[in-house]
Amino acid sequence: MNEPVFLFDGQGSFFPGIGKSLIENYHAAREIINTFNTVLQDNIEEYCYGKKAIMTKKNNMWIQLTITAINLAYAQVLAAIGIFPRVCSGHSLGEISALIFSGIVSIEDGIRIVKKRGELMDYYSKELSGDMMAVIGLNLEKVEKIISELKIQNNMTLEIANINSPDQIIVSGLIDELYSLRKYILDNEKKVSLTMLNVGGPWHNPQLMEKASEEFAVFLDTIPFHIPEKKFFSVTLLDDENDIDHIKKSLSLQLVSRVNWNRAVEILINKNYNSFIEIGAGKILKNLLRKISSNVSCETATSIIDKS
Repeated sequence: MNEPVFLFDGQGSFFPGIGKSLIENYHAAREIINTFNTVLQDNIEEYCYGKKAIMTKKNNMWIQLTITAINLAYAQVLAAIGIFPRVCSGHSLGEISALIFSGIVSIEDGIRIVKKRGELMDYYSKELSGDMMAVIGLNLEKVEKIISELKIQNNMTLEIANINSPDQIIVSGLIDELYSLRKYILDNEKKVSLTMLNVGGPWHNPQLMEKASEEFAVFLDTIPFHIPEKKFFSVTLLDDENDIDHIKKSLSLQLVSRVNWNRAVEILINKNYNSFIEIGAGKILKNLLRKISSNVSCETATSIIDKS
């Protein structure tokens, strides 16, 4: 296999039971979990596949910690069988896994970053009644136009949060505003699928998450960042990045910025990366990549390890 791009999963890949077989069968995965347990002074397996797993999705801190732990466990197992990345990147939360695996922050500091990020998102979302909604079947230009019209009429906080593929757009805002958007689209558009994501908050919304972003930036200044050991591609900045000040700023900026996954993948392909592996327990990113381009290969870490 040519050295691939490692694409680290985001928050949407969690499910109760995540990582159980990997952790029980691979020493490299167990070592990652042990590090998480030591830093957190807790048992993260309980939140992955133990008694607490059913409640994990309702707690941003724990869902983010479990996803990061499982992402890194998969990456470490791939390294143990001789598969290393040309470049690391990640979807939203997954960017922190990419930072850790690239050597930009230590795993211990990476755990602290994820913990603080989740705590802040939980804290500031409690002040809001916000969520996110997937719009599948309309392109970016159309969704932007609809949101612009609604905001002019009603002074709404709606924002495009993710551009996952040409026809999958995620909108962030207050719940009543999202339902107004839903009604407008259903009344005026055909062949559109709309799904409330129930993620607990209006992530990547500059109007609603500004305080969390500002506080996160202050926290990040307490963490040492290092020049990447492996190449890192920032989805927030849409470029290869090795300037640690830019990388640090991008992490706080990410909380209030669009995740333009579609454009990030296009740029990586234009840089002649044509082999990708989704790192984590999911296959969401693989499926999105297929929608973006049919000319590159993408496997999942789970399938590669199962065949090894």
